[in-house]
Amino acid sequence: MLSKVQRSTLAQLIVEKIDKRRGDSLRLAGVYGSTRRGDAESWNAIELLLVVRQRRTIKVPSFLYHNVPVVITRIDEQELLAQLEGPGRRWSYWMGVLDELLPLAGDKRLRDKWSARGRLVDEGRFNDLLTDILPELVYEAYGGVLESKDETDCGQFSYCAHRMLEELREVLCLLNRSWTRKPGLAGIREAGNFAMTPRDYDDLVVELWCGDDPRRGAATAQKLYRNYQALLRSAGLTPVNYSAMTELEDRL
Repeated sequence: MLSKVQRSTLAQLIVEKIDKRRGDSLRLAGVYGSTRRGDAESWNAIELLLVVRQRRTIKVPSFLYHNVPVVITRIDEQELLAQLEGPGRRWSYWMGVLDELLPLAGDKRLRDKWSARGRLVDEGRFNDLLTDILPELVYEAYGGVLESKDETDCGQFSYCAHRMLEELREVLCLLNRSWTRKPGLAGIREAGNFAMTPRDYDDLVVELWCGDDPRRGAATAQKLYRNYQALLRSAGLTPVNYSAMTELEDRL
């Protein structure tokens, strides 16, 4: 395994080699994630970002180095800007990446320029995006939590509970026009610092994430779901729940 210094050095060397060989196509390259933050565990991946003029111009696969994954993410500059300025569904992900990115090659000023463009998107466009995608998030996973409450094997319950919480975080990021920096429960709890969150958010998400009793977990999920629905109502974003095909005439 690699030390923190070795991780940072390796990231620098990899980016330097890519820049030397393919610099004409490279807009910006850097390291982000746990290696950038300095809190990487021995098993954490080294995450590198390459922003290119056109995705097809640079093809660098991810690989293992001393059993440590080196994950290289490529994105076309125009694709990135579409996510930041649309906004796209992954707006919060890319804003989080840029926020912690350490530029190592290319035009290092671009990180702040792109981030600034993402911050300029107005509330109305975020609400339009949420109106489109809210039915895809939280509801299915919540139904899975309730369905698994009588099962003795908590595997399905845990999967659905974790998915419900990850999707809830995605909604809260877009609703608050912000982002979280860490994965898993740490990032989900970080969303509790936003201005708009469901009531009793932190207590409920910790109980649901860590729980191993499906029946008790389902009761916790119901509380969180009710509070989530109240939050959407207060924001004027509750999805329409149709009950007859005739109601869909104007929708389809």
